[in-house]
Amino acid sequence: EYKKIVANPYWGDYKFSNGKEIIKGNTYYFEVEPIIWRVLEEKNGTYELVSEMIIDNKEFFFSTSERIINGKTIYANNYEYSNIRAWLNGYDGSAYDVKNYTNIGFFDIAFMREEQEIINKTLVENNLHDRIYLLSKSDMSDTNYGFINDSTRKALISDMARCSNCYMSTYALNYGTGNWWLRSCDLNLSFVTYIVSVDGDATSSNSVIDNTTGIRPAITITIE
Repeated sequence: EYKKIVANPYWGDYKFSNGKEIIKGNTYYFEVEPIIWRVLEEKNGTYELVSEMIIDNKEFFFSTSERIINGKTIYANNYEYSNIRAWLNGYDGSAYDVKNYTNIGFFDIAFMREEQEIINKTLVENNLHDRIYLLSKSDMSDTNYGFINDSTRKALISDMARCSNCYMSTYALNYGTGNWWLRSCDLNLSFVTYIVSVDGDATSSNSVIDNTTGIRPAITITIE
């Protein structure tokens, strides 16, 4: 299968991983390939994984404003009620001002049925149990996960994401790397969420409405 993309790179001087220039407005067809996963941890046949590359980009939420949900004030950087969580898991977010992603979320389109069956529901935080999730700011300093310095946290952007307005570094040292979302919010600013920057720094942050920040989905699977 192939996915059709009309190129809209963030800058005009982006190149594919093979060195060819990406031409804005050109139509490209990308072969649908298996996602390459990095093993973060393994315990008794259960593996926690994160995508090796930044595979897509999307806003955390569509607005910087607060919402009232069931009489409770919800800030724009609240992961539970975020656009990105609904999209990752294929949830219906229409009750909290997010699109209905039922059957069209990342979980639905990225995995075959037999693959979906081995993806566990993971306790992400508080009472959230999701199959697909973002890593947290505290995960970025977890040496058991292999995050020992900036170079172990930075990630390259897939060719498809380079075409789709995902911000990418064009400096020689970090060429091809991008910013990617974490699920942890900035407690001092209600519309800001932490990210890993192009150079692997995990103390940076972005406004939730930024749609150029990349995504590295995380999953937990059990293989018997």
